[in-house]
Amino acid sequence: LILKFTIMKKLLISMTATFFILTLLPFFTCGQNTAMDVSRSIMLSGDSETEEIIILVDQKTILLKLNIQSAINKGKLSIEIVDPTGEKQGKFSIGSQIKTTKNNKENQKEEHVKGNINKIINEPIQGKWIIKLIPDKAEGAVNIQSTQSYKDN
Repeated sequence: LILKFTIMKKLLISMTATFFILTLLPFFTCGQNTAMDVSRSIMLSGDSETEEIIILVDQKTILLKLNIQSAINKGKLSIEIVDPTGEKQGKFSIGSQIKTTKNNKENQKEEHVKGNINKIINEPIQGKWIIKLIPDKAEGAVNIQSTQSYKDN
């Protein structure tokens, strides 16, 4: 009986200590993170005008994630990621290789080309990051998702 009481007492003390640690732990947590997501969809309608999408990064940003997806069915498209110093941090190009024909239904040809880039930058340079869209008579769409993680004080 005394052995049972000693084991129960130790178990009760352990459970109480665990409860207090789990209850008080959130108050002692240092540095939480916050993430901000922005999504953009851009439709390309056959022009060849370069467009620049600007992503502002401040000094609190600890992580920048870029996911750029593109799909075209005509023309060519190049996409560049440029940091605030002007240095390219990524580039890819896609283009239609088959001549599209829509004369009649029997001889119709159409090509759909997709491409994407995923870029993760730890401790990104503060300033304007630029995503350049360089179409050459491109028809299609580009989706850009940017996520910035911040260290909360």
